[in-house]
Amino acid sequence: MMQPEEFPRCSAIWPGCLLASVAHAVFVCRAPFMAHEHSWDGRNYNVQDSAGSRATIAFGPHTGQFVAAFFLKASPRNPFLTRGKKRLDQPLDQLVPSHMQELAKNATDYLLQYLDDAPVPIVTSAFWSSATGDHVESHDTWRDALDHGASLVTKELLSTAVALNAWTTELDLTSVDTELVREIFEHRNNARDGQTNLISEHKDHLQRIARGAAGLHACKEALRGVQVFWQLRATI
Repeated sequence: MMQPEEFPRCSAIWPGCLLASVAHAVFVCRAPFMAHEHSWDGRNYNVQDSAGSRATIAFGPHTGQFVAAFFLKASPRNPFLTRGKKRLDQPLDQLVPSHMQELAKNATDYLLQYLDDAPVPIVTSAFWSSATGDHVESHDTWRDALDHGASLVTKELLSTAVALNAWTTELDLTSVDTELVREIFEHRNNARDGQTNLISEHKDHLQRIARGAAGLHACKEALRGVQVFWQLRATI
């Protein structure tokens, strides 16, 4: 899998998460049992790998402002592997700029686990948007950020064209599926009011490939998470 060689650009994160979500929505049409691996809760994008690792990217009102937090089960910073001796040196809300502390809390609220009989956020890596530069920032080097959790969102950090190819390969999408993902993504990414409706051709294809009612429901829910609607929805 291709990975960014340096800290990715802040401007790539939001469209990368949108593209991932659309690709996942098309995929779960055929595999609804995988619907839990990508989801949105408001402005919070969540990923889990079904093996215990989790990631959340919490976006602010402006899509260029975000905090990403990760729990990688295999990381040496996982206190469950090291009897509590490892983690980040400081809580995430003390590492990010002061105006982003609320976003840090939003992200880490999804990484709560019981440690010593109390729920605490277990964070093995993190990065956040820069207030002054074009690239994301972290307490880690980029290599360490990947090794300790940012690898959970590798494809979300790539350019759109490269990421689309990567999702096509990973999710075993057909050429028609891939074109559908690209079109839905572009409609949503370019929507002025932050929402869009599926056109009839898109709905027809999704209905053809859906694995019964469960597949279609999983697809609709995944698309709704990024404000892509099946039924016509009046624009604001």
